Amino acid sequence: MATVRVGIGCFVIKRVNGAVFFLLGKRQGSHGSGYWGLPGGHLDMGEDWSTCAARETFEECGIETDNIVFREATNDVFNPDLHYITLFHSSEIAKEFAHKPVRLMEPDKCQQWVWVSWQEFMENRAPLRDACIEHCFDAASQSEEISLDLLFLPLQNLKKKLQFCAESPVWLG
Repeated sequence: MATVRVGIGCFVIKRVNGAVFFLLGKRQGSHGSGYWGLPGGHLDMGEDWSTCAARETFEECGIETDNIVFREATNDVFNPDLHYITLFHSSEIAKEFAHKPVRLMEPDKCQQWVWVSWQEFMENRAPLRDACIEHCFDAASQSEEISLDLLFLPLQNLKKKLQFCAESPVWLG
């Protein structure tokens, strides 16, 4: 018998020169392979939601976060046998990690991490800001553009819920 699972997605926020960006990762090796998604994963039995968001972000990106807050939920039916409730959170990068690149901790599950703005997210296009290299916000490192057309189903559903937000939601800064 199929059951509904609980997934966690975390908007990891970074502020650069007054602009707000968040992490997106290109998934691989599991459902949603080839699609862009947030750091996140499955809620463990008895685990607090924000603890899960922090744990999954560290496991996938090698960074610690602060100020984790629940923001939104989506009902995500991938197919008749795969159904999730996804709990979205926002967080800030912990001060000691603010100037360090993100690490690709699970290369079998994530191809790359990039920084995008809300406007870029809504427009499905962004300059390539490889979060795993230093100085990814320098203009010279952003000559390539990436397509964000393929979003993991929970992010697609969240985007539909928030489509009226041309400007970033207040909780994204």
